[in-house]
Amino acid sequence: MSETAILTAARAAVAASLPNAKDWTDDPSDPRPDKLDAFVLTLNRTGSEPASMGSDLEDVTMDLEVEIFTTFTPSEEGTAKASALGRTARAAIMADSVISALCYRVQGGAFTVEIGQSEIRLARVNATTALSAEF
Repeated sequence: MSETAILTAARAAVAASLPNAKDWTDDPSDPRPDKLDAFVLTLNRTGSEPASMGSDLEDVTMDLEVEIFTTFTPSEEGTAKASALGRTARAAIMADSVISALCYRVQGGAFTVEIGQSEIRLARVNATTALSAEF
């Protein structure tokens, strides 16, 4: 339940910060170049342990990954454009009040940018945010 709330809040935060991007979180299998900018969010549980002896709560660590797909023109620098989108999305996630209320730790993690070498100029950025929560 709480993981669903975190993912829902993250989707809303990224959608608000990237208003021209489509949310493909429910169907991430085939980002089409003619339908970009787009983003996909995934929330992966990386660990858990009992919060305290005798408690029903768990201390859970998670990685929230936002993957953004974009195109760029010959006059644009693809790495800079994709990086800016990734930084914007990550900042929105880290500043979101719902995520802050549900998680006691929200910290930036891995950040990568890939540029495609094809006729269509494509870029992809992955920005990971590490989360810790108790539920």
